[in-house]
Amino acid sequence: MTTIPISGRFQITSDQYQWVVQKCRKRNKQGRLVDEWESVSFYPSFEGALVSLGESMVRNSNAVGYAQAHARLQYVLTTLSRAVSAHLDERP
Repeated sequence: MTTIPISGRFQITSDQYQWVVQKCRKRNKQGRLVDEWESVSFYPSFEGALVSLGESMVRNSNAVGYAQAHARLQYVLTTLSRAVSAHLDERP
């Protein structure tokens, strides 16, 4: 299984059949807040998972107007690129 952290809020994982976009949720367990990863979408390819996550991150931003949307898009592209590059750098 592969896990690629994208940000503190998202990661992409895999098993032998699929790629999974997961979102971090804070849960109260015995009086403590604990991070839990919740699967939100499933894809046959890594590219599909990455593209969908990027589009979702832009669509769900609070950007108003072209300039803000473009800035958010640049931020998302940089975030995804760094996450994937870091994962590739870690591989043997």
